Amino acid sequence: MTRKKKDRTINDIPDFVGYIPVGIAHENQESVTFLYEEFEAIKLVDYNGLNFEDAAKSMNVSKSTFGRIILNARKKIAKAFVEIRPIRASIEDLASIDNFRYCTACFSSFTELPHNTVLCPKCNSKKTVILLKEK
Repeated sequence: MTRKKKDRTINDIPDFVGYIPVGIAHENQESVTFLYEEFEAIKLVDYNGLNFEDAAKSMNVSKSTFGRIILNARKKIAKAFVEIRPIRASIEDLASIDNFRYCTACFSSFTELPHNTVLCPKCNSKKTVILLKEK
């Protein structure tokens, strides 16, 4: 029996759905699925220049767990680059964030809505999926 996955801290939810290689037909190509926790790991180490220990603390995971997350992220980026595949963001790992919301109309993600509204603050759509943290 596996134990429950520990919540990861994602400091800034990126506002992207994915990336598409330029110059190739990508409609029938299988995409590489990239988790937001993997994006956060890449951002912390490769973009912000943190060491593994500080990045792991920032994400609220152990150093070894962080190492696995960033290794998977780098492998996925390499696969997408070498095999010229699109990268698709997955919102599945964001279900652990309190009050996380994702708009299926404009693909925006956010954690707060203006008071007494159910509309997406970016496109005013009602097609907002609310993912609540599991207890």
